[in-house]
Amino acid sequence: MKYRNLAACTLLSAGLLSGCNMDGRLTFSAEDKINAAFPVPETVRFSQVTLLEQANPEQQDDIRRQLKSRLRLRALECAKDYTPPWYASLSDIREKMGDSTCFAEGDASLQTWLGLRRAGMQLSQPALREIPSTVPPYIVASSTIQNARFADKAGVALLEARETIEVMDLNANKAIHRAPKDTSAIGRLSSNGRLYAVGLGQRLQIRESATGTTLADLPSVYPHEFHWLDDRTALYKRNDTHKTFLLDFVSGAEIELPMIQRGLTAVVPAPGTPNQFVVFTSQQASRIEVIRGAGKPEVRLVSERNLPRPIHWATNTSGVLPGGKYAFDASRQLTVVNLDDMQAREVQTEPLYIQQGSATPDADKIIIRGFVQGVPNYGGKDYVLSLSANTLAEIDVSQLPSRNFTYVPSVNRQAVINDSKITLLDHLPTRPPVPLSNVVATLVDAANQHKLEMFSREQAMQDTLLRAQQNREAFQTRLMRDEDQRRFEMQARQRELETNQARRMRDREEQRRQMENERRLRRESLTTRP
Repeated sequence: MKYRNLAACTLLSAGLLSGCNMDGRLTFSAEDKINAAFPVPETVRFSQVTLLEQANPEQQDDIRRQLKSRLRLRALECAKDYTPPWYASLSDIREKMGDSTCFAEGDASLQTWLGLRRAGMQLSQPALREIPSTVPPYIVASSTIQNARFADKAGVALLEARETIEVMDLNANKAIHRAPKDTSAIGRLSSNGRLYAVGLGQRLQIRESATGTTLADLPSVYPHEFHWLDDRTALYKRNDTHKTFLLDFVSGAEIELPMIQRGLTAVVPAPGTPNQFVVFTSQQASRIEVIRGAGKPEVRLVSERNLPRPIHWATNTSGVLPGGKYAFDASRQLTVVNLDDMQAREVQTEPLYIQQGSATPDADKIIIRGFVQGVPNYGGKDYVLSLSANTLAEIDVSQLPSRNFTYVPSVNRQAVINDSKITLLDHLPTRPPVPLSNVVATLVDAANQHKLEMFSREQAMQDTLLRAQQNREAFQTRLMRDEDQRRFEMQARQRELETNQARRMRDREEQRRQMENERRLRRESLTTRP
């Protein structure tokens, strides 16, 4: 109640409700009058009151100072050259200034700033739920799990189910908060589990895990390009400008990072060095340091290194191994990056092409799923790869409820997702490890054998096609020859018919002439008779 009274009076002194200040005196500054004529909406007032209630006295003083400055700037920017006289009423000011669009835009900016400060309060708090001392056997959602995220330092999981978003308490194995799914994608949980990010089209929302309340809305930011750094900052890329920014939740400020270009795929803490982070872009790793003082933080580029190939960080192909010394990407081939010096190591597995990868509780081991293209007996097998021993141990998936592997960092446990349930495993059932070189050699032989078989099949098919072509050509030749013979016979018959018809015509003509002669002779004989 004490904090609520202080917050309400702060709003009054800022000129949002009337014109009082902390000691009860009226204020009549031009900015106060303008802000009173165009007060901020109820949502902004609620955010201010809530923020002040969460803050300690020192933070309250800082918030009041910044709030006063932002409200004064709001009034000056929207008033432009207009200064209301001392006798102007609020209705006079509204009539004189007219359009309130500028104030609406200022209110949206103020609401974002307040939301970020509220998020900063949440980030600075202890874990939303403690990490369980006894690992639960299952995490159960209300429907089929489509995606799962886990807090690094809290017993909290964020589940995207078929119809809901669920924040789960790993200790009690029940939902802290459950709400209908209204997002296009879920992002990461903060380290303490108190905040999470979601995507809504082309914008990102930061929400409270305990209630689902939206604290801030960032335009043109996608969840996979938003990364929590620590208990006061985050890093993200804006897609409208293609620029990378550091977001300071303590001040609510954005700091552009011109040294980070060509996309943003992942950000991980640099091992053993507070305030330093390794930032991955598509084909480069950069080590940065966040320097914090009294004002806005500054960012210094410590070093950078090109990667041997483009890396596209994804939840089912990439991750950080326990201990935080190595990051990996398992898309098509396996790349392991030492986060100390950012040296990348390529693990040669061809002709085994890697489709998926997952961290394991052992910092030396990575789960990979690979296949040999075109070889039916080597499609989509799961292995545990030992980085130090360079061995592969095939996972006996017949003993598991699913092959959808994931890693829970807070309890350092392997898990598999099956329908609406996440099963946390005590161990992975594997066959004895085999040297990677042996597996690769076997796969090369299998691939070569398959190529020979395919070549033989193709050759046999080509021979069959050739014989079929020859048979078709022979058949066509016979058809043409038979057609020529039939045409010759028909022509001969036609000639014979024409000859016979001509002979018949000649015979008829001869008969006609003979009959004419006979008739003529008969007439002559009749005329000469006495």
